Amino acid sequence: MRAIRQVLNAKPKNSKFFDHFIKTNGERATVDVGDEEILKYLRSFYIDLSYGNIQQEKYLQYLWADPRIVRIAINDTQQKLMSSYIIVESLKFARGSNLQPTLLEQYEPTFYEAQSRYFTYSVLNKGLVDFINTGDPSYLVAISVQFNNLMNRGMNGATL
Repeated sequence: MRAIRQVLNAKPKNSKFFDHFIKTNGERATVDVGDEEILKYLRSFYIDLSYGNIQQEKYLQYLWADPRIVRIAINDTQQKLMSSYIIVESLKFARGSNLQPTLLEQYEPTFYEAQSRYFTYSVLNKGLVDFINTGDPSYLVAISVQFNNLMNRGMNGATL
C-alpha cells in the first residue's frame, strides 16, 4: 500500500483520473464508459482528491455531468471502510483478549495500517457523500485539507 504524501501546492496539478478518460474518450470523458472502467481507475481519483486536483473547474464539470463517478466511489469507499472497520475492531478485540497474534511483531504495523485505511476511506466517503448530497465542491476541497492537516501534524499519511 502506498502512503499518500501531501504537499501544499499553490497550483493544483492535473487530474490523472480525468486526463486518462479525456485522452481516451475526448470531451465526453466518462459518459460512455462502463462502471467497471471507472472502478478500475478509482485509485487515481482518490489520489487526485487527496492532492486537491479535482477542484479545478475543468474537472468539476465532468463530475456534475456524470454523477456515476461519485456514486461508484461512494460504494467503493463504503465497502473499504467497512472492511477496515472489521479489521480494526478484530485487532482491538485480539489485543484486549491477549490473543497470540498480538505477540507477533507484525501486529502493530498491521493495526496501524488498518487504522490508517479506515481514516482514509472515512474522509473520502464523508467528503463524497456531502458533495453528492449538496453539489458543493467545498466538500471535495475539505478532503484534501484534511489530508494536508494530517501531514502537517507529522503523521505518515493516509493509506489506500
